[in-house]
Amino acid sequence: MTQREKLLAAVVGLLFLVIGAFYAVSRVSAAHSLRENKRLNLDAELRKQQRVVRFGRAAQSELDGYVERSLPADRPLAQSLYQNWLATRATQAGFSGVKVIPMSPRTHGDLYWQHGFMVSGTGDLKQLIQFLHEFYSVDYLHRIERLSAKPLKDTKTLDLHISVNALSMNKAENERLDPRPADRLKYKEVEPYVEKIAHRNFFAPANKPPEFAGPGTQQGNPNRLVTFQPRVKDPDGDELSYRLAGDAPDEASIDPNSGEFRWTPSELGEYEFDVCVTDKGLPPKSVTQTIKISIVQPPPEAPRAGFDPATQAFVTGITEASGSRIVWVTVRTENKGLQLKVGDRLSVGTIQAVVQHIRLRPKEVRFATDDGRVVTVRLGQSLVPEGAAPISGI
Repeated sequence: MTQREKLLAAVVGLLFLVIGAFYAVSRVSAAHSLRENKRLNLDAELRKQQRVVRFGRAAQSELDGYVERSLPADRPLAQSLYQNWLATRATQAGFSGVKVIPMSPRTHGDLYWQHGFMVSGTGDLKQLIQFLHEFYSVDYLHRIERLSAKPLKDTKTLDLHISVNALSMNKAENERLDPRPADRLKYKEVEPYVEKIAHRNFFAPANKPPEFAGPGTQQGNPNRLVTFQPRVKDPDGDELSYRLAGDAPDEASIDPNSGEFRWTPSELGEYEFDVCVTDKGLPPKSVTQTIKISIVQPPPEAPRAGFDPATQAFVTGITEASGSRIVWVTVRTENKGLQLKVGDRLSVGTIQAVVQHIRLRPKEVRFATDDGRVVTVRLGQSLVPEGAAPISGI
């Protein structure tokens, strides 16, 4: 074999060697790739199964939560308990004419029953907010599907219709509706919601504040009761409440409902009292009036000559009938009884006066005398303090 043939044989052998090595490497590489692909596919399948397990556990946990919040599985019992719960919430919120009508329940396979209820009645916006706050403060498996609030003409009252759905899970084991506080509300108390919603009442005209009509000044005497009643009217006809603002003496008081002011001063001087009146509109409006009271010495009493029949005139009864208050005055010297109302005139001895006010608690009557004095006589007393003598009365 020539040198050239040897060289050619060596090149051919080297070429076969390279081809064999390339084939071997390709086989190994293909086997490695196949194995890696199988590993990746198995990892993906594992992650998929893990997600299925997580979703299943989450679904089971959610389903368990539904069971805990569910109405009882017994459908008639669940309907009765929840209907009563709705009626109680509506009544406590202040609704009038409350009706709760149950609808026919609907089944959803072997999972749950859906109960429907229609709540109807009338109430104002604040009462509606109170009902909704109570509804969403309890973590039952329920929700409001539809709410209709129609304003009644020329009033602040709403005609309310509320459609509610509640669920009974078939696996529920409870046999009553236990209170379950919910954490879905931002505020636990209802007042912040009333402040933000009801005080922007879109169902009625804007509330107007009360208006003072008097008095602006009063006069009294030391150690004698000073009493008066502010004349206040509210343009919207709302109920009013009264209080003393500022630094009022401890002995002074004002009735929060009627506004009657009572004070027995001990010293002469000029005094000022701030009377604050607040209505019950939405939002409430207040107005404050300063009333000046001058405490002066009483005028000297004219000397009494001889016997004064007023010492034998007694307040023997204070009654109320058909919304009208009556004071009974018995004049013993004349053996007669007088029936007087506010505004009637009384003339007995030295007492020439007009009935100014009649109180039931305590039972007493206030007379405004012609000489500018105010005389307060309690049940069983005579018109003249010196002749007072307790007796039984009506």
